[in-house]
Amino acid sequence: MSFFSLIRVASSGPPSKWVLLLMWISGLWGADLPAQERFSRVYGGDKDEHAMGVVQAQDGSYVLTGFTFSEGAGKSDVWVMKVDAYGQEIWRQVMGGPDFDWANDLVETRDGNYVVAGYTRDSTSGARNAWVFALNRHGEQMWSHTYGGDQADEARAIIQTRDGGFAVAGYSYSFARGESDLWMLRLDAVGQARWEKTYGGTGTEQAYALAETEDEGFVIGGYQSYGEPQLADMLVVRTDRHGKGIWRRALPAPGNAAVEGIRVLPNGQFLAVGWGYPPGGKSLDACVVRLGPSGQILDTHWYGGDDKDTAYDLIPVAGGNYVMAGQTASRDGSSDAWLVGLDGQLQEQWQRYTQGQGRDWAHALAPAHDGGFAVAGGTSSYARSGSDILFLKTDAQGNFDQGPVQAELVLPPREDHPEDYTTKAAPLKPNLYVLAIGVSQYQDSSIRLHFAHQDAVALSQAFQATEGRLFGRVETRVITDEAATLGTIKRGIAWLEQQATQKDMVLIFVSSHGALDHKGNLYILPYDFNAQSLFATGLNIRDLTEGINGTPCKKLILLDACHSGQSAYDYFELATAKASNLNEAVADLVQTESGITVMTSSSGREFSYEHPDWGHGAFTKALLEGLRGEADFNGDRVVRLIELNLYVTERVKTLTEGRQHPFTPINQFGDIPLLILD
Repeated sequence: MSFFSLIRVASSGPPSKWVLLLMWISGLWGADLPAQERFSRVYGGDKDEHAMGVVQAQDGSYVLTGFTFSEGAGKSDVWVMKVDAYGQEIWRQVMGGPDFDWANDLVETRDGNYVVAGYTRDSTSGARNAWVFALNRHGEQMWSHTYGGDQADEARAIIQTRDGGFAVAGYSYSFARGESDLWMLRLDAVGQARWEKTYGGTGTEQAYALAETEDEGFVIGGYQSYGEPQLADMLVVRTDRHGKGIWRRALPAPGNAAVEGIRVLPNGQFLAVGWGYPPGGKSLDACVVRLGPSGQILDTHWYGGDDKDTAYDLIPVAGGNYVMAGQTASRDGSSDAWLVGLDGQLQEQWQRYTQGQGRDWAHALAPAHDGGFAVAGGTSSYARSGSDILFLKTDAQGNFDQGPVQAELVLPPREDHPEDYTTKAAPLKPNLYVLAIGVSQYQDSSIRLHFAHQDAVALSQAFQATEGRLFGRVETRVITDEAATLGTIKRGIAWLEQQATQKDMVLIFVSSHGALDHKGNLYILPYDFNAQSLFATGLNIRDLTEGINGTPCKKLILLDACHSGQSAYDYFELATAKASNLNEAVADLVQTESGITVMTSSSGREFSYEHPDWGHGAFTKALLEGLRGEADFNGDRVVRLIELNLYVTERVKTLTEGRQHPFTPINQFGDIPLLILD
């Protein structure tokens, strides 16, 4: 549970500069999840609204997308809404033309923006084109593109690919050999089409789901329909990175069936989730099919009762388990939004459902940072009129607040109620820029951590909640797990340098493994590091600090360095051996870099401890408590750096029963305010 913290930083900036750097190079194993929010929300107007996609954003908020018949300029319009961690609206965008416009899916990009995929229909020709557009974190449009021909073409699923571009799957009538074909587009980072492919024969094929494989190829899920009678079969197509087909697998069932979601497993297998008629069944059931790397069917599982039951999404969760979302009519004949917990063998563990008297359904599912789930769909049971958007936030067991869910009416269009979410603060206040990096999962699974990604989110949220008080704006960028590549982290550092001005403050939080090479250079390990080439694939600590040396703002370093002891590489043992005196390393750092304050989680060769009851390391737990007000010793509702240091030092010593002692060269402190409490 211990690690070194030997850091050298070079600076050429003036003495007045500070860097706010929270670094946790740690290994946390088996800690409990933090408290989990549960709520139910309904959003809508006097007509129909549906949600088709949902994500939890890096800043802890949620973004939903779908369509509305109540607002906008056309018959239906795309609807994108950002809500806070409790489901309260932050901003809303309604987009579209005079005819039908629809959103089917969205993805949050690694740099914190949102890209939505769907379709738009031309009111004159009736042609329907795929539509993909990007919004920034404030809901402002960044770019928009349409794709397709003179018939009906639709985007049903979108993902961001490893190279920062996008892949879109749907169907095309314009370019089909038969009725319609599976259709895939490869886009660059601003939506420009690189290539497009169709897959199909003389019948009907449509795609509803898409995922990227480990070799940067793709797997597409949907359905095919041939012959008479034209019954639909589940369909899965595997391609290489250029869209060339590798294999195609139809999953026959007695009646109509379709794949609604597809997941790639770490062992190269695939899970296709959807619905169909089971052998001998008389009604639709939800279905999950496991396929091997070559497309062979390994096993098939059916879920449901005596009435219509369908699944639309499935996500992996902690412990190698899964959660499936859809709708069920088997409870009492009315349609309920439906969640099913599955173990690693796809055996049912629990069921949760709404209990309304109308029709409710869950269409999209996303993991939440606290271990629960975000569920989006629709409801007529609790709608003002017709159907409204249903949004559920559950705990890790799928529990949510049952109805009656109070409807929250959609406000008039934005132009009638001008708001600018980006200008909460008085213009003279400094801004805080937060780059939070947490790497729990690596390409090399032997050094996987458990809570690094959650820690990055927690520290980011702690400061985000203070926006408008001490700091005018708090801009956050959170990079976790697969997104935390070396290139992405460096782009985040460049973002800080571009944004911060002399009056501002910068915060960098890193929760990750660390290693020393044979020369004693310290590296932060990004998701894609290679242990045999730390120089090329690790983030040298000098790269981190030098990247913000030119930032004319306040600077502070908070370092929580904890070695997990779980790596097979000699680098980590070497790092521990070379960290003979942490205090000397820190003192050397602050002497070399004038104007930098450093706090570390432990002294000398002490371990940094964590405990399941805390859900964090002792140092981070103390930091979060202090920032919530425990460090406000003088009661003036302002937490200052010197107060935080005093609180954290005593709190960590108490938590660890005297085994861990945070260290700070005290002469570096100034009376620096960090936040104003509520």
